[in-house]
Amino acid sequence: EDYGVYVSGTVASVSIAASPGTSITYGTNVTFTPTPVNGGASPTYTWFRNGASVGTSATYQSNNLLPGETIRCEMTSNLAGVFASPALSNTLTMTVTGPPLSDFSGTPRNICAGGTVGFTDASALGATSWSWSFPGGTPSSSTAQNPVITYAAPGTYSVTLTASNASGTGTVMTKTGYITVYAVPTAGCTVTRSSAPAVGIGITNVTLGSINNTTVYDGAVMNDYSCTQVVQLSPSTLYNISVTVGAFNNQWVRVYIDYDGNGNFTGAGEQIFAPANGTGVRSGSFTTPAAPTPNTLRRMRVVTDFLNTTPGPCTTPLQYGQVEEYGVVFTAPAAVQLRVRAMLEGAYNVLTGQMTDGLRTNALIPATEPYTALGYTYVGGGGGTVAPAVLAVSGSDAIVDWVVVELRDNNTPTTVVASKPALVQRDGDVVANDGTSALSFSVPSGTYRVALRHRNHLGVMTLNGVALSGSSTTVDMTTLATGTFGTNARKSITGAFPTQALWAGDVTFQGVVQYTGSGNDRDPILTTVGSTTPNSTTVLYSNSDVNMNGTVQYTGSGNDRDPILVNVGSTTPNNVLQQQLP
Repeated sequence: EDYGVYVSGTVASVSIAASPGTSITYGTNVTFTPTPVNGGASPTYTWFRNGASVGTSATYQSNNLLPGETIRCEMTSNLAGVFASPALSNTLTMTVTGPPLSDFSGTPRNICAGGTVGFTDASALGATSWSWSFPGGTPSSSTAQNPVITYAAPGTYSVTLTASNASGTGTVMTKTGYITVYAVPTAGCTVTRSSAPAVGIGITNVTLGSINNTTVYDGAVMNDYSCTQVVQLSPSTLYNISVTVGAFNNQWVRVYIDYDGNGNFTGAGEQIFAPANGTGVRSGSFTTPAAPTPNTLRRMRVVTDFLNTTPGPCTTPLQYGQVEEYGVVFTAPAAVQLRVRAMLEGAYNVLTGQMTDGLRTNALIPATEPYTALGYTYVGGGGGTVAPAVLAVSGSDAIVDWVVVELRDNNTPTTVVASKPALVQRDGDVVANDGTSALSFSVPSGTYRVALRHRNHLGVMTLNGVALSGSSTTVDMTTLATGTFGTNARKSITGAFPTQALWAGDVTFQGVVQYTGSGNDRDPILTTVGSTTPNSTTVLYSNSDVNMNGTVQYTGSGNDRDPILVNVGSTTPNNVLQQQLP
């Protein structure tokens, strides 16, 4: 037998060394340097930390090495005719001492009031003692390595750990908002069962998002997992769901989410899944509502039974079936950002292209938004105040008045998805209560109609949906380029600074401008100044102040009555101008 042997002096190899060494105190900066053999004029090095590539360079440095971590490199030679390239170096293992790097984990992190969380120390560098702080928990502090803590009240709680060892006190690790405690969801109706479980009729698995719970078909008739099996869902999102039942007899299956939290599962849209009767895996999908209550634990009820009973959330007694309940929490959507520009006819000055701020200069703008008192109901949270410093701003950013901005469903624009009070400036910018920021709505990114309303002007809404997201979008109601819903929804003002403006004169805030007849907008002005003293004027914040100069005036130059007549038609005083909102 003949074999070939080749002896060469051009075999590549590499070794590495650590400076100042492999036994260090945590935080020491260590430099790893290669020594190549037959690497050529410019070998390249790929460095590996714990087996993962951390880059290519002539050396590798780190000041955060931990005990047991490994460093090695791989050298690629550029020498012609070299063998064994790339070459793998020796592996260096670190010995690191020092005060602990405090860290921990908790399980579960989402519980119901009265539940417990187990905490596990995960500190590096060999902790030997522990100082825990649990605000809102019982006990509120602990020196155990792995304590178990009970939380009695709903809320969001932080946890702090400081670990120590013979080298000293370690770092302080605080995890803010780490534990979420929900109120126990409202209990639903109690269901009984008339017959002992038989022939596999019951629930053996429920899968929705992070929930994948396998159970026995012949367990208890009611099984409450709402505080232990919790799934987080997002608004306006399609989710797949499956319920597995027995394989031998057809069963009906129904799934409900108690969106309104009243415990009866009969609210609009609360039945989310109703597959055809059958056996085995019953699967399908459902879409969550656009604006469910966020960060609140809701109950999801899964019900199944043999076909001798009528499907329903509270069918009782079931014959052989079961009820299983799970927890559902809707995350608060990332807020969409919106900026609006609009002009109010009553305050608009065509010679300057801006609105007047007579209400502000007369110190009449109320600190609290006025629309709640007018009977307007906000969707998604209303109210709001403005600070004196905001009202002290003059110039083009001076505040003219309060307005309401609405986001409406793009397909069903009669539905207000969210609304909030805002402030309009002289230049038409509509801003948040701080006087500068864009408006923020806690709704999912999507397409919405945008509507603007004022207490004595007719409201207006975009003709088309507007795509809104976390990046600010501007809707300019002052230009014809922004189409509006309905007919003649805005007033076209001509002159030195032409604009599209909201129609003035809806003194009654009822969606019409009306000069004569029952419920007209003229009579309240007379009543405000005094029906027996029509020539009087009154300085106050009032819907009767159509031109928004801070003075209510029924007769004379600059009165508040004439704009109403002009808008309905001076030769047709019986006309009514209708607000163009669906």
